[in-house]
Amino acid sequence: MTHDPYSVTPRKPLTDKQRLQLFIRHQGICCLCGLKIDGVKEMWDEHINPLWRDGDNEAENRAPAHAKCARLKTKQEAPERAKGRDVAEFHFGAKRAKTKPMPCGRRSRFKKKMNGEVVER
Repeated sequence: MTHDPYSVTPRKPLTDKQRLQLFIRHQGICCLCGLKIDGVKEMWDEHINPLWRDGDNEAENRAPAHAKCARLKTKQEAPERAKGRDVAEFHFGAKRAKTKPMPCGRRSRFKKKMNGEVVER
């Protein structure tokens, strides 16, 4: 099975009870920075293995985080997500490499005849 970089599992919101269980299970510690979280104001549930990297919405894959830490993690992962899409597009032929065509090659607007003369296609 190949990974589709465009079809991501939708985020499933937690119920209030699930959020409380998540907070208690991790003892109110941010999974990203390791500092204590004020559960009333700043708790954010974060996927440990991101959904775009074939993560799931199960409780074992989620942990509490500060909202600021979660946004920073998402921002840092953005180039990696884009790179994965670019590689997949190039690999499957949806995107051509951004290079100039080889002189007199198939993609060039010129061709070289057998007698050595160069003409426009």
